[in-house]
Amino acid sequence: MKKIKISYILNIIIVIMTIIGFITMITNFKFMHGQDIVLQSTKLGMLRFFTVDSNIFIGIVSLLFAIKEIQLL
Repeated sequence: MKKIKISYILNIIIVIMTIIGFITMITNFKFMHGQDIVLQSTKLGMLRFFTVDSNIFIGIVSLLFAIKEIQLL
């Protein structure tokens, strides 16, 4: 039971971080001002990168696991 609670908390953290990352890329929020980054992409153009797609996929899977873990608790 303790391991399921820890897994649930980690899955929720992954979902939250994925949502934050998705929102910052969609809105083109910059954490630091200075030189422009060459490989930066915003809005739907960000979906052409595999790493962004895999992060979104992990967020969805973690959400599904969190829902299933709530049912187990």
